[in-house]
Amino acid sequence: DQLAEFVARYMPDKFYMSPETGQREDLRWNLMREVVANMLVHFDASSGYACFLHIFKDRVLTKNPTRLLPEIPEGELTIHQLSNYTKNPLLVRVFHELHWVEDLGSGVRNILRYAPLYYPNYKIEINSGQQFLFSITYADTPADGQMSKEKPSVHGQMSKDDINVQGEMSKGNVQELCDEELSLKPYESKRSKDKKKRRIQAIMSMIANDSHVSLEAMASQLDMSIKTIWRDTTELKEQGVIERIGDDFNGEWIIVKKSEKK
Repeated sequence: DQLAEFVARYMPDKFYMSPETGQREDLRWNLMREVVANMLVHFDASSGYACFLHIFKDRVLTKNPTRLLPEIPEGELTIHQLSNYTKNPLLVRVFHELHWVEDLGSGVRNILRYAPLYYPNYKIEINSGQQFLFSITYADTPADGQMSKEKPSVHGQMSKDDINVQGEMSKGNVQELCDEELSLKPYESKRSKDKKKRRIQAIMSMIANDSHVSLEAMASQLDMSIKTIWRDTTELKEQGVIERIGDDFNGEWIIVKKSEKK
């Protein structure tokens, strides 16, 4: 119900009259109901990570901590490659009793039915990895061809990504950072400072090795919470040490080459 209200608040309501019933239907929710329901019933509850629903001005992005069936490859997928499977069968039964989901496989059919009615030039992008990412474009993209640079409306956590690139950039050359550059607080204990310094150096190394590494992957490798990793990367961005180009789905990290201090 909260997600339904969230969708109604941030996605445009387009007029549509059903030819079968002669009644007006909410295309926005007919489409997003399937996206939301699939995100909730197929997530891996044992992972400890939450699902996220991001609404941009031109598309919707969901992030779901799950693993698909072994026969489904990792990487980019088409919606037709998604098999009918149930990650949480008991939860699916509850959703079915509440009429939040229909028969198995109906979600894909309904998405393909309502997406072109809501936006004829819709585009669906799916990526299966450490997270299952689902993106659907529902409006014209900016004229420059880039994804929307507006900060998204996010259910669960506000995004702090700043996609403006400042200064000279480099993907390599991870350097040791001083305490000032690491934003270490003067009142923090030496042990806390050392832990943070090691953690940030590890983050910098992972970014250098893989510019597309996600916050969730960093948190998993470092055995830390996503909130902690997000806080560290935000501080690094504010200090001008790293930059984020693009969005959570297609973006990448850039290590900024810092000038020598006099």
